[in-house]
Amino acid sequence: MQFEHIVLVNDPRVDSAPLTVAQLWRGLLRRAEDPMSFMDHLERATVLERGADWLRRELDFGRFTVRDTIHLKHEKALHYETEANATHAGGSLTVTIEEPAPGVLCVRFAYRTSLPEVPAKEGGDAEDSYYVPWVKSAYQETDVDAILRIRELAAAGELG
Repeated sequence: MQFEHIVLVNDPRVDSAPLTVAQLWRGLLRRAEDPMSFMDHLERATVLERGADWLRRELDFGRFTVRDTIHLKHEKALHYETEANATHAGGSLTVTIEEPAPGVLCVRFAYRTSLPEVPAKEGGDAEDSYYVPWVKSAYQETDVDAILRIRELAAAGELG
């Protein structure tokens, strides 16, 4: 399944406290480096390795663990590659900062998972395709919550 959505960060018509690209970037980077402050159900997160423009981490959700590598394009994008293992099929997420008009700031979240694109009635896997709408909704809700958390961090002066 490929799925993407956009979360509006700044709307100059209604936003009295817009985020800067630098603040948004620092918030997205914090989400990558310290995901426990963004995910309540995460039991442990460990950065295993780090380079100038990437990091590799392990996330422990209690019943399963995943490892991923995140490639960073400063103030532009983060690309997550999650490794497949016995309990997780792997996948990817690309998070891109976009500024479609002056003062308008948004984030595009583009997911790629092993779930089928095709509904069961059109020849897809019945069990897996059943979950697609739920997964899309969960991803979108998680990403909206992340932007709200980044706004909270910025308001508290934690993002510079």
